[in-house]
Formats: sequence, C-alpha cells, structure tokens
Amino acid sequence: MKILIVGEFLPFRIEIFYRYYFNLLGCKVFTFHTGIIPKILELPWQFIINRQLLKKIRLIKPELILVIKGYFLYPDTILKIKELIKMPIFCFNPDDPFNIFYPGSSNENIIRAIPYYDCYFTFNRNLLEKIKKGGVRRVEYLPFAFDPQLHHPIEVTEEEKGYYGNDVVFIGNWSIEREGYLKELKRFDLAIWGENYWKRLCKDKDLKKRWRKKAVYGTEQSKVLNSSKISLNILRAQNKGSHNMRTFELPACGAFVVSERSPEIEEFFKEDEEIVLFSSPDELKEKIGYYLHNEEKRKRIAEAGFRRCIESNYTYQRRAERILEIADNV
Repeated sequence: MKILIVGEFLPFRIEIFYRYYFNLLGCKVFTFHTGIIPKILELPWQFIINRQLLKKIRLIKPELILVIKGYFLYPDTILKIKELIKMPIFCFNPDDPFNIFYPGSSNENIIRAIPYYDCYFTFNRNLLEKIKKGGVRRVEYLPFAFDPQLHHPIEVTEEEKGYYGNDVVFIGNWSIEREGYLKELKRFDLAIWGENYWKRLCKDKDLKKRWRKKAVYGTEQSKVLNSSKISLNILRAQNKGSHNMRTFELPACGAFVVSERSPEIEEFFKEDEEIVLFSSPDELKEKIGYYLHNEEKRKRIAEAGFRRCIESNYTYQRRAERILEIADNV
C-alpha cells in the first residue's frame, strides 16, 4: 500500500514513529512536511502548503492518506483530494481538536475539517462522541504507544547518574496543572527536564530552580529515567481522564512511574503492581515519601510495568497495524 503521511516530521514526533513502522510493515511511505512557521506568516504559508500538497497527491497517487492533526490543511483541500483520487483520508489528532484556547492544539481548519475525513483517530475515549457529533463518518480510539528502538532500559555509568539522577524527576513541558503539583514537592530532591516554557511561564521562583534548562529525548531521556528513583507523569488539561505519550514511554524505559490517576491508565496498567497512581497533591507526596524508602518495591513495580508494555504490545507498530486494518475495511 502507498501511504502519504502529512504532518510535522521533527525529531521524536509521532509522525516519525508512524513513518518507520508503516515502512516496516511493507508499505511504501511518502511524507509531506508542513513545517513550523512564525504566526505572522501562517496565512500565506497555509495557502502554499495546501497547493503543494495537491501537487504531490497528483504525482504519487497514494492509496491512503494519514493526516497528523491537520493544523494547516483547509477543509476545501480535503474535498479537492477526494475529487482527484478515490482513497481513504484518515486523521490522527494527538491533541483535543476542540481545544482552540491552548496554543498549537487546534484551530478552525482542524474543527471544520472533521466531517470530511473517512476516519478520525483520537487518543482520548472521552472525545469519541464529541468528534462523532462533528460529522465524521467513522471515529476510532487509538492510544499513544512507545517505540522499542527508542524507549527501553539502558545501563548508566556512575558519572551519568551523578549528572542525570535525582530522587524525583519530571520530564515534560510546563502547564499550570503541572506547576500546581510540582510546587508541592519542594522538600524532595526534584528535577524538571523540559523546554524553555518552564523559564517563561512558571510563576514559582523556587520551582524554576529545579528546571535543568533543557528537554531530554531518546537515549538522554532514558539516561534520566534510569538514573532517578521516581519518574512523575502529570497530565495536561486535555489529557485528564485519558493518558499521554509518557504513559507508555516511561515504563518502557524501565522507570518506576508515579502517574496521575485516570480510567484509561488504570486499564493499561495494574495499580500498585505495574504503576503507582495519585489523584491529589497530598496523595502524591505521601506515595513519593513511601516509595523513596522502599527500593525493592520500586524495582518490582518498575519491572512489572516494563513487562506489561512488552506483553501487551503497547507499540507504534501495533497502532500502525490497527490503522491498516481499518483502511482495509473503508
């Protein structure tokens, strides 16, 4: 099958994972990179992107188009694609398509395009009915995943433990919800790894001092996780009740994970056996304090969480297979 993936092909983005695993499954994969541009240039750039995409589709004649989010894709362009060539057009949105108030999550293009896709994939079960009411023909739940090539336990040296290691670590970008939880943990040996949003947006001066002034991905992320005792997963507002990419990446790296509780995460992992969960700052502090003094329990839970990732096949290859299964039936 010839597949065209439309999205932002930046390092460690979900587009990269799907490109690799569709290729691995025997598909011939083409890509269309929409890029990231300054706000002032968005309108003229959108016009160019849509025109160039139509040219590429005429040239390669794909049998399936997978749009990741579709931030710059005009609804009219989707209709023109359907006139050009008869093939399924799918969308996977790693954000809430209706969350127009969070920068970069959504816009009018995304919302207005929903009815024109043949299938719309969302990571969040809570969004299924809302997306369906948006007029799409078919909506499917497709969780996030991990990439075994990238997310796996690694050995770290004593020197690396000294640089990357802390009792408690949080890897991720700033949000008001995350700041709210993390500022309650100042009595612990806490480190934060993430983009410059922590410098620009974090209001708590003491918490800013815990920021390590960079984000970590890939091997470096695994070094942080395998050098630290406890890894936190705090959900952003749009992920509440659902899950995020860290849900699978952290345990797949062999980390001991203390995660914000949600119904979906409880489906993926057994509480207190494969993952530890919290629902309030007090519960979070209590569990961090307890597990910092129980190394054997931390090790046992981390190993069980890693096994669950492998045995349940929470991989991007399995997610890619699911997309192809649906494409065969559309």
